[in-house]
Amino acid sequence: MQSEPVSRPPNLFWPIILIGAGLIFLLGNLGVIQPSNLYILVRLWPLILILIGLDILIGRRSAWFGALLGLFVVGVMLLVAVAGPALGLPAGPEVKVEQFSAPLEPAASAQVFLDLSSEHADVHALSSSANLIEATIGHTGEIDFQVEGTQDKTVRLQETGEVNFGFMLPSNPEQLRWDIGLTSAIPLTLTVDGGSGGATMDLSTLQLVDLVVNTGSGGTSLDLPASTGPYTVDLDGGSGHLDVVLPAETDIAMTLEGGSGGVTLDLPDGAAVHLEVQDSGSGGVRVPSGWERLSGDSDDDEGVYQTPGYDQAAHKITIRVDGGSGGVRLE
Repeated sequence: MQSEPVSRPPNLFWPIILIGAGLIFLLGNLGVIQPSNLYILVRLWPLILILIGLDILIGRRSAWFGALLGLFVVGVMLLVAVAGPALGLPAGPEVKVEQFSAPLEPAASAQVFLDLSSEHADVHALSSSANLIEATIGHTGEIDFQVEGTQDKTVRLQETGEVNFGFMLPSNPEQLRWDIGLTSAIPLTLTVDGGSGGATMDLSTLQLVDLVVNTGSGGTSLDLPASTGPYTVDLDGGSGHLDVVLPAETDIAMTLEGGSGGVTLDLPDGAAVHLEVQDSGSGGVRVPSGWERLSGDSDDDEGVYQTPGYDQAAHKITIRVDGGSGGVRLE
């Protein structure tokens, strides 16, 4: 004769916790709870491990204990979310807005390294400025800004220390934007490491010699400059979408390594383009109709393509592609 299985009491701990968490975030969206106070809850996350351990030891044997433990946790969460700073608990990190600049003179060229963070960045050309760089940075950590050299200057800009926790920060979103202006008066070698905040980079009037962009998880839009001299562009895609606008009547040698985010290359009308697809990736490479295929198997996208009349063109764009899972589209 088989014994009947022993029934366990229902575990009420997690249902109450989920209801309480939903209530707290609802009150946050309604403005009853300040976003900065939610940061305090994140800082107290190790307590969750202790409470889970108590629930495993006792709560699963007693429905009443699990319910009381859940109500206690929700009560503490509400108390911290509503009155955390009044209790002396540290609120969200302070948002600081700082300005940085470096004079242009006597530089004849410059190398600029920008390491973007979780804030959205707007990179553009300066107009009527005697500075090499002007930056207004909203941040929560510390900004490392370095300028070296005289005739050939080197500029480095990056954020260190505590970073942005998004909705848990105590300030308006526009305070966390990065606005970076660069001179168009001298040739620049520019390296940009993207972050999670995304970037809008209008470089259309800069004098670029070489550009390296490593995009991050945020979306990136990039406008390349028209130039009387050739320059190189090295793009490394991330998980965010990358949109690139190429200029007319300019010689550009581009290398593109795709990521998990899609890439769109917006080519000027009538541009002379030589495209080499070394690896189409799982996302594939979409080539405009009418291009000549010089090599490659028709069953995949890999191979060499070229626009009609490329050899006779005065200005040429060459693109080498290693695709990723996001796909590459030329239009």
